[in-house]
Amino acid sequence: MQKIGKYIRRCCYLTLFYGGVLAAEEGKLSVSASAEVWKVPDLLQMSFGVVSLDRTLASALAENEGKMQAILQKLREIGLSPEEMRTDQFTIYPKLTPTPKNPSEDWSPTVIGYEVRNTVRVRTEKLGLVDQMISGVVQQGGNLFQDMAFSLQNEMQAQQEAIGAAFEKASGYAIHAAKEAGVSLGKILECNISQPFVQAKGIHSNRLMSVQDGGSALSPGSVEVSASISLIYQLK
Repeated sequence: MQKIGKYIRRCCYLTLFYGGVLAAEEGKLSVSASAEVWKVPDLLQMSFGVVSLDRTLASALAENEGKMQAILQKLREIGLSPEEMRTDQFTIYPKLTPTPKNPSEDWSPTVIGYEVRNTVRVRTEKLGLVDQMISGVVQQGGNLFQDMAFSLQNEMQAQQEAIGAAFEKASGYAIHAAKEAGVSLGKILECNISQPFVQAKGIHSNRLMSVQDGGSALSPGSVEVSASISLIYQLK
C-alpha cells in the first residue's frame, strides 16, 4: 500500500508541474467510473402489419384493409384502447416484370401486380397482454413484425439514478486514492458526464412468431441503464 501511495503522490506532483494552470502548492486528481442500474420495464412498443399482393390494386387494397380492420378489432377486444394504436406506415408498390437477360432496346417493364403494406405502431403500459396481442395479430392475418421492445416510460429518472451511481463510485475512488497519497481532496474542478444510455430489451421477429406457434411466453426482463462520469478534484 505504501508503494501505491508513493506512486499517487508522484502522479499528483507531475500533474502539478506540467499542468501550469494551478498554483505551485496545488495539484489535481482525475478519476472516472461507470455504473449500471437495472429497471423493470413498464412500456411496450411494437410494430406489426399486413402485406398484401394481388394483380389489381383494388383487390390488394381490399384484402389489406379487411385484415387490418380485423386485427385492430381483435386488439380492442383484448384490451387495447384506440389511443394506444396508430398507423405507422402505408405504402403501395407496383410489381414489375423482371428484366430479361438480354433486353431489346425498346424493352420496358410492365406492371404485373401490386403490393400494399400497412403497419401499425402499438405503445402501451399493458405488458401482460403481449402474448395475446401477438397471437391475435397473426390469427387475423398479420404477416409482418418489424420490431418490439420493452422499455421505460420515464427514462430520465433512470438515467439520473445511473449518473448518481457513477458519481458515487468515482468519488469513492477519489477518496481512497487521496488517502493512499496522504493528501486531502478539495473542490471538484471539472465534472464530465457521458450521455446516459438506455438499453431497451428488443425481441427478434422470429421469437414473436414462436409465441403464436406455441412457444414460451415472452418475459419483459430488465432494462439496463448506464452512465459514465469523470471528475477532476483539486488537492489540498
